[in-house]
Amino acid sequence: ETARLDYCTDGCCMGETCVGFEMQSNATCGKEIGAAAQACETCTGADNCAQGVCQNGPAWVITIVSATIAPTDFDGEDWDFSFFGSTNPDPELVGSLGGGGADDFIVPFEDDELNPVWNYTTLAYTQADLLAKGLELVFTDDDAVFDDDMGECIFTITQADLDAGTKTQAMCGEKVSDLKIDFTAVQ
Repeated sequence: ETARLDYCTDGCCMGETCVGFEMQSNATCGKEIGAAAQACETCTGADNCAQGVCQNGPAWVITIVSATIAPTDFDGEDWDFSFFGSTNPDPELVGSLGGGGADDFIVPFEDDELNPVWNYTTLAYTQADLLAKGLELVFTDDDAVFDDDMGECIFTITQADLDAGTKTQAMCGEKVSDLKIDFTAVQ
């Protein structure tokens, strides 16, 4: 993505190219400070790029892979009303590190899907934060007027999960199951 140095607000700049958080590595790490874009820096030694900052210790990129959605809402009704189309939900996911209050990422909805496959990659998090806080995940059925609640959970993460590179959580709220998340070490 080509960008002016004063316009790159979701990452850092390499010349005239904006390197967004999801594309950053230890070789290209950085974020805006105030309204000014910053040049990318290289993380060295024990530092790894996490959330646009070179931080000490391991860091991991998260990929929200897939889930299974129950066929009916909390009232036992179809998720969506349709004369001619699907009544399946349009599952969307909002996540944050340990429920810190701010939304760290929004996984775009999958249209009419009980088995969404998002393969959505987030920015990197430090290993210490992931192990201590986990991810708070909130699921909704994206609708034109009012979104329907699908549930929420804290997705706990252990060192064994990071070492395995993946974790599937059986339940995440009452209507979401088999939530799969992959972990990739920042290089």
